[in-house]
Amino acid sequence: INDWVTVADAPSLDLTTGMTLEGWVNPSTAGGWRTMGIKEAPGFLSYALYANEGGARPSGHVNVGGDIDTRGPAGSVPAGAWTHLATTYDGTTLRIYVNGALASSRTVGGPIAPSTGPLRFGGTAVWSEWLAGRLDDMRVYDRALSASEVAEDMTLPVGGAPGPRLAVSANVLTF
Repeated sequence: INDWVTVADAPSLDLTTGMTLEGWVNPSTAGGWRTMGIKEAPGFLSYALYANEGGARPSGHVNVGGDIDTRGPAGSVPAGAWTHLATTYDGTTLRIYVNGALASSRTVGGPIAPSTGPLRFGGTAVWSEWLAGRLDDMRVYDRALSASEVAEDMTLPVGGAPGPRLAVSANVLTF
């Protein structure tokens, strides 16, 4: 209902030039805003991944002078089933992947706004948006993974990923 995992702010979490935020989600309910991971900023966000953004679809977000998002297809994250989601940003394009396949992209530009806020998994204090369900293998990279790396990552356990991560949760988290 209102549980989360908090990673305290650190300079390594200010992913201004590129990022990947990914993991497995098994929501127990659909609808509403369902936070998988978010780097909070005062009253806002730096970057985020949602299992559901209120419109029955996953979304990836970056703050590059305002919230820019890209959304996956409606109904692509069903309740009661595991789905792998990833969002990447390479400084020019924001992408979202569903089960290893590119679902949507949006051309944007500029650095991601840094923040002194925490990185949270499963919820956010900014808007009281909570995940109802479970998360597994949440990963944060300081670069945009390629499409093939996202697909590969989805099949590898934490520790077998294609590059160093900044924050990892190897256990299933239930919210």
